[in-house]
Amino acid sequence: MKLPASEFLPRVNKLISEDWQQIWDNCAGNKLRCIQPTVGTYTPYIFLHILIECSDFRDIRNKYFVASTMKDVFEQVSIA
Repeated sequence: MKLPASEFLPRVNKLISEDWQQIWDNCAGNKLRCIQPTVGTYTPYIFLHILIECSDFRDIRNKYFVASTMKDVFEQVSIA
């Protein structure tokens, strides 16, 4: 029996997402899981972490902007 792509692709996407979630859940020492527990969903906390808090991104952030709050990012950082 042939399935149309409209039925097949969502099922494949679901299986891939479930695999990614299982990998994410089983990562040893996963510090970001408390911030981003679900693969494929984004919360304001992930942006806060990357744009303000994460020490791994500090050098690249400082190259482009200096901000200590998300409000500073949106009010003071130029997009151009």
